[in-house]
Amino acid sequence: MKEYETPRELALPEIRQIIANYAQAAQNAVAAGFDGVELHAANGYLPQQFLSDSANHRADEYGGSIANKARFTLEVMRALIAAVGGGKVGIKISPLHPYAGIAFDDPLATYTYLINELNQLDFTFVELMKRSPMFPLLPHYPQGDEIEIFGKLVSHTLVAGTAYTRESGEAELQKGIASLIAYGSLFLANPDLPRRFEQNAALNAPDRPTLFGGGEHGYIDYPFLPA
Repeated sequence: MKEYETPRELALPEIRQIIANYAQAAQNAVAAGFDGVELHAANGYLPQQFLSDSANHRADEYGGSIANKARFTLEVMRALIAAVGGGKVGIKISPLHPYAGIAFDDPLATYTYLINELNQLDFTFVELMKRSPMFPLLPHYPQGDEIEIFGKLVSHTLVAGTAYTRESGEAELQKGIASLIAYGSLFLANPDLPRRFEQNAALNAPDRPTLFGGGEHGYIDYPFLPA
């Protein structure tokens, strides 16, 4: 078993360098031919660590209040927009998904603030990830549907994600809150997913042990529908 480093608080110069690194990574992605970039501010990644009450114990301008805890995410978004243009930038958030021990004292207050601040920035979309069914809802969290609770606050194009099927994705779109549905492992296992949805054809099941393996098996060897 590998011994992992004990997490430590980033120094302010390190924070500034990481923000610059995000901007450079966005420029590199666009130069390599990607259509755009999405800031992963969900699932315990660094932006959500800054935002989270359970992870962020800082006492400077990046900690304490909700506004301070949201500062890092907003500064990264501004840097991405400046680097490649808002038309090539999105952000992924997961308000009620407690992955990696992420928790909020008041997720509604935290994400209402963050979304309202994001609404003032010029970029393309917000992907709202719903809580995975594999993780229980924390006792003090709101019981309602995340798209209903948080999606209605978003002024950008809203993308809904997490465990959608053909039928549940269509039902979500019919609500009129989300404009698009994100498909992850289902798309990986079905590279022709739009065609399968159109024909209501059977789907390949994702081979979950290979999802994070790094080899070609489980990434590029799922069968297509016959021509």
